[in-house]
Amino acid sequence: MNFSQWNIGNCLAMQKELQAILDKEGKNIGEKLSLLHAQQMSIGFIQDDLSQVQRFWITDPMDGRRSLLGQYNPKRAERGRGAGRTSPPPGIEIVNGGCYLCRHNVVWQQRGLEMWYDFEVDGHAYVGMCNPFPLMSTHLTIASAEHETQGWILGDPDKNREKIERIVNDLLRIASQMPGFIIFYNGRNAGASIERHLHYQAIKRLPGQAPFPVEQASGHMLMRGCRTPFLIEDYPISTVYFNGPRKDIKQSIINLMYAWTEFCGHGDNLSANIIGCLDVPADGERGVNTYHAYLTPRDTYFSTSPGRQGVVGGLEVLGEIAFSYENEHARIQDGLISYENAAAILSAVEPRMVRSFFEKTKNSIRV
Repeated sequence: MNFSQWNIGNCLAMQKELQAILDKEGKNIGEKLSLLHAQQMSIGFIQDDLSQVQRFWITDPMDGRRSLLGQYNPKRAERGRGAGRTSPPPGIEIVNGGCYLCRHNVVWQQRGLEMWYDFEVDGHAYVGMCNPFPLMSTHLTIASAEHETQGWILGDPDKNREKIERIVNDLLRIASQMPGFIIFYNGRNAGASIERHLHYQAIKRLPGQAPFPVEQASGHMLMRGCRTPFLIEDYPISTVYFNGPRKDIKQSIINLMYAWTEFCGHGDNLSANIIGCLDVPADGERGVNTYHAYLTPRDTYFSTSPGRQGVVGGLEVLGEIAFSYENEHARIQDGLISYENAAAILSAVEPRMVRSFFEKTKNSIRV
């Protein structure tokens, strides 16, 4: 008997049973994936309970209204090693170069511990999985069931726009099914550790959690009566804020992303961070669902910053700078992470041509 095949058969049978359970539980994708997260914590796949994480505010001493968040998360440094094995057991083949987000590989790589939830968004099949080295509570990966690139430069302008439309539409559609979560797309060299497979990240807000710095910065402008979309003032990295009904902001984001693509000549170095979430009216209140979204143009040549190890991704764009290494912890303990240092980590990855781009597009966004 081929016990490897027997084991995988058992794993797939358990996966089918879990899928059936989750299909019946929860009202939306967010609730179903929260239940999956609880199962993955219980079974031991998620390798960090976040008990070692330290979060702290970094305020500008010259202007108390300007703040960023810091996070020390030592377990995150281990993610480069992965959470599973790299070679399959006898008789099991590797697909797509061993891609960690392809379900066929997930079964043998994680020895049946990692489970997932299959669902569809506008006819596109997705797989919800849990991150074994989370950044925050209920940190999820939502991957395309099909193995396709994370980027949108596909060699033809029409195909490029079509992929942009897919990325933006599906991000907002996922957000619509996951109230209480923040969904983000990290482009190539903009936080995506797996660039060969299209995926999003999702993190769940904790009860009573303060808004992220980028949300606070955009909120200050809204209180002054600024109309969206607008380039957020006095923020360390150029980021455009959108809000409103989903169909309205979807087209605005698509148009701006495509304008960025054309401005840069459809170059393979193009990237971006897109962040979205849904506001649902409180119980008893009337009103329509409001979406909030942030677009930060990026370039694959500008991915890391002095003073911090690792690529700057969506969490950093939100305004929370994650540190994972002991030398970084020593600097935190010694009080050497100032607002100026933290802001420089963000500003250092801003593409050189982004300000020229925003000057050119100032008729469509408020600069």
